[in-house]
Amino acid sequence: ELTGGPIRDLNVMVRRGGWYASVRRLLVAGETPIAAVAAQTLVVALDHVAVVSGEPLLAEDALLLARGEGVTLSGSGARAVLVELDPAAGA
Repeated sequence: ELTGGPIRDLNVMVRRGGWYASVRRLLVAGETPIAAVAAQTLVVALDHVAVVSGEPLLAEDALLLARGEGVTLSGSGARAVLVELDPAAGA
């Protein structure tokens, strides 16, 4: 039994030798621009996050961006996870 209450677990699985992944937490306070520098960037909302000029992300919604795309998120301390995926060299 968890002593601190419920948790969320996010697993990112990639083919070994085929892809590289990096995962980082993001706190959306005010307007937060996201620029996709990886081949694929996934924004996973943990809380309600507004998307400037777009549909809002509800908790556990995700937004997929390709390299070169960008989005501006807006929130008041909303949490999200940024997952960046790149193919391995020669893959």
